[in-house]
This record gives sequence, structure tokens and C-alpha cells, in this order.
Amino acid sequence: MRRIQALIVLLFSILVFISCGKDHNPDNSNPPVPDTNDSTYLDSIYIIGNPGSFLDTGNIVIYHYDNLKRLASTSNLRETAPASSVYIDGGSSTFYYNGNDTLPYKLVAYSNSDINNYVDTSTSFYNYDANGNKIKDSTRFSSSDITTYTLKTTVTDYTYSAGKMVGYTVENDVYPNTNQVVSKDTATLDSKGNVITNVKYIVTGATENLALTSTGTYDNHPGPYTKITAFKAMRQFAESDNVLYLSYNNYLTIDHNQLLPSIETIHSSATYQYLANGYPVIADIIYDGVSYSYAYTYKSLP
Repeated sequence: MRRIQALIVLLFSILVFISCGKDHNPDNSNPPVPDTNDSTYLDSIYIIGNPGSFLDTGNIVIYHYDNLKRLASTSNLRETAPASSVYIDGGSSTFYYNGNDTLPYKLVAYSNSDINNYVDTSTSFYNYDANGNKIKDSTRFSSSDITTYTLKTTVTDYTYSAGKMVGYTVENDVYPNTNQVVSKDTATLDSKGNVITNVKYIVTGATENLALTSTGTYDNHPGPYTKITAFKAMRQFAESDNVLYLSYNNYLTIDHNQLLPSIETIHSSATYQYLANGYPVIADIIYDGVSYSYAYTYKSLP
């Protein structure tokens, strides 16, 4: 479960922005609800965990934008113990842009955990085509705790055609062991760009072995991340252990059938409460039988 815990913290850190000039009170169990319909920029996410599960403590994700309304940096506050109301630094990230570009070319992120002083750090670079579609991302990822250190790199090249997104990924374990895994994802997209189906193969030479199939259904409301320009850098293929799945609309169900490296079936479902402008304010999630909730707040930007 440590991998899933670290993934959650890292993704929350990546998706959070520290909001300028606003105090976020971790002791407030009733997060504020925006009172204006034009508040559509994600301000914070309050994560309500399920005692006894892998997500059994609270998290607060806070978003910070620059004067061009771009994601600038993120911060995650995590509860030290279930229901403790004591929050500490759980990670952060910083996005980098060239000039007035709306899409980031670089992301530096870290997350930490109380589990053996576990720390993840990553540096990612992104390239896009003329339409703003991500065509390449490359990441250097390291993990460390009190006894171990690991290092790996991942490079994914993307191609697009009508209703399709294909990714070819080379993942290299660098330290302490060396290994390479090559995979190919082929996703079918709906008219909004949501992933309806995804098929992953592990590529060995000229042989492709089926590793994962995924299907997704969505509502017709805007997702909380749709106003964030860096969303195009962060969108990804649906993965079996990806709790935080980014999509243009809000997902209702995601089903994963994994065949490699082990057999695993995961079902995730979500129900939502919406604001008058259509954006979600509460999401109740059931992921592989575990229940938890998100509360979203929004703000307007000048």
C-alpha cells in the first residue's frame, strides 16, 4: 500500500496551488463553499479519508496561480494522524513556463510521508504540438527512506488521430537495480477528450503482450481542473492504481482489468454534488471498495 499512499500524496501535491492572500484553516471541518457562479478556478481540495483505509487521514490541496492565470505552484497539507487536526507539509510542486506560454515545459515536485521518512521527488519536461497536445514527457523520479534509495526515468511519446491517443513509454530502473519496461497505450476518446477505453500492452521486441484494459464513463459537467492550463501536461492514460484520474468531465465509473504483471480487477465509482454553474463541489468516491470524499472550493481570478 505504500506505493498507493505515495502516489496519492504526489498527485495531490502536483494538483494543488497555494492561493495568494487567502488563509486555509486546517481545523475547519466544513470547507467554505464559493458564493459566486463565476468562481471557476480551483482554489482548494479537502480530502476526507476513511479511517482504517490506505487513505485514513485528511489532506488539503491548495492552488496558486500567477498573474496570467497559470498554475504556478502547489502545496499539500496532510494530517499527521486520523482525526488529529494537526497538519504538516505533505509536498509541493512548481511549474515553469517559457515567456507567456500557457503550457508548462517543466514540473518539479516532491512528496513526503511519515512511513520511514519516505520522500518522492520528480522532475518532468513536456513538449507539445501546434494544437497544444502533449507529444512527449520525460520524468526523472527518485524515492528514498531511512534505508533505501531508488531512481528511475520514464519517457512517453504521444501520437493522436481522430478519437485516439497513443502513448509509447520506456521506463528504466536506474538504481539500485537496472531494468527496462516498454509499453504501449491506445486510448479511445469521446468528443470532449475523456478516455472511454484504454488498452495497454507490454512490448518485448516485436511481441506485444496485453497488460491492462480500462473503461470509463462520465457525467456532462465540467471537471474541476478544466480551467487549469497545465491540465494538458498532466492528463494521462487510466492506470490500475491511479486514484486521481484527470478528465475533462467528472468520471462516474472506471473499471480496470489488469493481466500483467499480476491479475487484478479494480472498480471505481463516484457521485457528485454540483454548484449552480455546474462545477462539482462534493465528490463521494468508492475506489476498490474504499470510500472517501473530496470537497472542492473555487475562486475568481483578476
